[in-house]
Parts: sequence; structure tokens; C-alpha cells
Amino acid sequence: MGAPVVSRDRLKDLVAQIGKVESDLVKVSDLRWELSGKRMTAEQALQKATEELEQARHMDASRLVDVALGRDVAGPSDLTAQEERVMAAKADLDRAEGYCAEVRARSEEYQTLLDTLKVKATQEANRITAESPEFAAMLEDVRQAEAVLMRAVSEVQILKRRGVPVGKLHGLFGELADRFHKHGDLVKVPMHPVESTEWAQFAQMLAMNPDTPAPGARLKKGR
Repeated sequence: MGAPVVSRDRLKDLVAQIGKVESDLVKVSDLRWELSGKRMTAEQALQKATEELEQARHMDASRLVDVALGRDVAGPSDLTAQEERVMAAKADLDRAEGYCAEVRARSEEYQTLLDTLKVKATQEANRITAESPEFAAMLEDVRQAEAVLMRAVSEVQILKRRGVPVGKLHGLFGELADRFHKHGDLVKVPMHPVESTEWAQFAQMLAMNPDTPAPGARLKKGR
């Protein structure tokens, strides 16, 4: 029987959700810029209409004075029409500001959701990594190699105690022997993937791409 396969379905679902939310966030960002331009246009239109209303009020006051003085006044007053234009411009600005506020709220909502999904994806990737058969196989290989080295070091120590000249241990074997005497082991075994740079990097990549092969799987494929 082969090694058990750790399901990545939940991680794939999380990554798919992340992709959709990121896409929605980009769309909302684009819409935010578009609506910002429309709001600016509405503000300018309201400012212009307000200035024209002030002029219309001045002209209407002047018109009333002319009428009171018995002078001829040409055409009707434009004050009412200008007041309506100001009201319409203000309504347009209110709508634009309402849209902008909704877009800002939606953007914050999507960003919060995105952050939450990324945390969940990272947690799921770490779980998959820790439970992966490749990581378990790597630990077993290290333990077996350590057992062989410990037996070799033990044999050297026996020879030394018997007075057999073995010389000074050099290189990797010497370093392992020194470590054995100081720490009681030969190899620092990472009991969790985050303690290994390679496996920590794998977990990070896995959180973004659920199809990322485990380090052990890549080695087997290359053989």
C-alpha cells in the first residue's frame, strides 16, 4: 500500500475563494476611481450652479428695483429655474457620494474577508504540510540515518576505550561525534515543518497554489 494522501480539497476551495474576492476587490477599486471622478464632476456642477444662482438672485433683485421704478424689464426672471438647477446638482452630488460611500464599505468588507481567507489558507497549508507522508518519510529517513551514525560513533568509542588508535575524527563524521557528546543526538530533526526552511517555504507556496508538490515528492519524481 502506498502512503496515505492528505486531502487538499479544502485548501483548493479556500484558494478559489481568495481568487474570487481578489477579483471583486480589483473591480471595486476600479469602480471607486470611476465614481470618484463622477463625484468630482458633480461637485463642480454644483459649484457652478450655486455661483449662477447668486448671479440670478442679484439680477432678480435688480429687476425688482427696476419694476418699482417703473422701468421696462425684458423677459421673465430666471431665479426659479436656477434654484431648480442647484437642487438637481445637489441631488446628483448626494447620489454620487452615496455610491462612493457604498463602494468604500464594500472594499473594506472584501479586504476583511480576504485577510480572513488568507489566514485560513495558511493554517490549512500548515496542516497539510505537517500531515504529509513526504514529511513523515523525511523524518523516518533522518531517524534511520541517525541510528546508523550513532552505532558508528559508538564503535569508535569502544575502540578508543580498548586503546585502539583511531586518530582524530575529522570532517562531517567528527562534527557529528562532537554533537553526540554535547547534545546526545547527531542530527537536529525538525519536528514541525516550520522548523525547516524548505518545508516552511513549501507551506507558503502551498497556501497560494494547492497543487505545489512536496519537497519529497519532487525528489522522487526526479529520480
